[in-house]
Amino acid sequence: MPDVMVTEAPGDEVLRPQMRPGAGMTDATVVEAPAPAADGFLGETLAGLGVAGGQGLWVQTGLVASARAGRVVATSGATAEVELRPSGAAASSGSQISLQAMQRLGLPLGTLATLRVYVN
Repeated sequence: MPDVMVTEAPGDEVLRPQMRPGAGMTDATVVEAPAPAADGFLGETLAGLGVAGGQGLWVQTGLVASARAGRVVATSGATAEVELRPSGAAASSGSQISLQAMQRLGLPLGTLATLRVYVN
């Protein structure tokens, strides 16, 4: 018996997943970062551990449009001076934090942390 493959497209009644915010962005898409408050406060973000090979103290976030010096404050009150790196995602998207920054803040690895982000 020969191998026969039958493919049938789903009908219109089938629910399809919706695109996540920031997915499918093109070079023409512009993501605006919020303007800092008088004290440098940019906003809060939920951050998880970033790329394991990324050295240094940094947070990659949609709260900035270009790399700049800043600081983050954990809910415990611990503070770390970091390099804020743009993620290219919307400001409301989550962020990534370096291993060294997580350690400086005393955060357990593998957890998500709420951080207050300030620009210097």
